[in-house]
Amino acid sequence: THATAEEVLLEYADQDPRFALQVVASRLADPNPDMRRVASRLLQSLASKESLQQEAKREVRGLLQHPDPAVRVSSLDTLRTSQLEVSQVLEVLNSLCEMLKDVDARVRAAAVKTIVSIVRKTGARSLDIFVAVAECLQDEMEIVRGAAVEGLPSLMGRFDKYGFTITTLVNGISHQKAEVRAAHQAALAGCAKSGDAHAIARLTERLSSKW
Repeated sequence: THATAEEVLLEYADQDPRFALQVVASRLADPNPDMRRVASRLLQSLASKESLQQEAKREVRGLLQHPDPAVRVSSLDTLRTSQLEVSQVLEVLNSLCEMLKDVDARVRAAAVKTIVSIVRKTGARSLDIFVAVAECLQDEMEIVRGAAVEGLPSLMGRFDKYGFTITTLVNGISHQKAEVRAAHQAALAGCAKSGDAHAIARLTERLSSKW
């Protein structure tokens, strides 16, 4: 059974971590969706084992460029739950920002969630990262816009004290596409709800104006 196979592989991983990771990586692209889910769980389990963390992280980062989008998503999900060395954080975040341009919407959405999670856990500060995530509010796919709307409020206040990041959101409210305007409005409202003073001020200014 899957459960038994998982247990055996996890035990064997202590003896030959590289082989165990290779087995799991090969199954991430399996045509059977159940097998892909099992492999994804296994990869996360391997990444959480202290003896395998560095090896697993290297494997996961390599899989971010895998040709199968399902593997890229699984790798992003695993990276989201992993602990990163302080010296690696900005390098990893910059790599993830490149994945916001991935051809597959599921990958772009997963990249947004992973970036937000890493910033939350590490306190990383980079205005470029905020701008990259904010640009996802203009993505053609709702799944990506939704991930950005959900994640942006938790990034507020980490980048500047003068409301530049809020101005970025406000400017998008006049976008020609209705779905993009709605995404910017939702993100701005989320930031205000989280207590961001600049967002609250901007929303107050616009209460009597036309969106």
